[in-house]
Amino acid sequence: MPVAFGGGIGNLAQVERILKIGIEKVVINTAAVANPDLVTQVARQFGNQSIVISIDARAKRFGSYRVVTDGGRKSTNLDPVTHAKRMEDAGAGEILVTSIGHEGMGRGYDLKLTQAVADAVRVPVIAHGGPSNVNDFVAAFAGGHASAFAASRIFGFPARHRAVLITFPTGKYSSLVTSF
Repeated sequence: MPVAFGGGIGNLAQVERILKIGIEKVVINTAAVANPDLVTQVARQFGNQSIVISIDARAKRFGSYRVVTDGGRKSTNLDPVTHAKRMEDAGAGEILVTSIGHEGMGRGYDLKLTQAVADAVRVPVIAHGGPSNVNDFVAAFAGGHASAFAASRIFGFPARHRAVLITFPTGKYSSLVTSF
């Protein structure tokens, strides 16, 4: 399973150090908005398979979205679909799409946003933010919404003493999850 690392990556030297220790992919969000040339530099030096662009988006009135950065604290004027295309052109190998309004809510993925990005780019799109059960995984793939999904709360739960309890889906969809 490929291991990806993200958070606070802002320059090529950091990417090089991360990849040299055995991490296979870096995930870049805020730095990609601030410096799209970084994406091109990483793709040229390490290959586009090594860079995932994380796009956090917040829904606006009347159904539009805007890219946000810095953990959702800063709004931009960027449209997430336009930004995804720009990042693909810059060399991104995958796009991780998070609808900030769905994150941690357990209402399912924002399929409208995920589908819009998936329809606009040729690279794999990863749905992220909001699944509550295995049915949400199925919905993320239905109709080509996403190539993959990210989930944490369904599989792991924080416990006392900084422990993590791991669970695994059972029932009719358990074989679906094991096929990933």
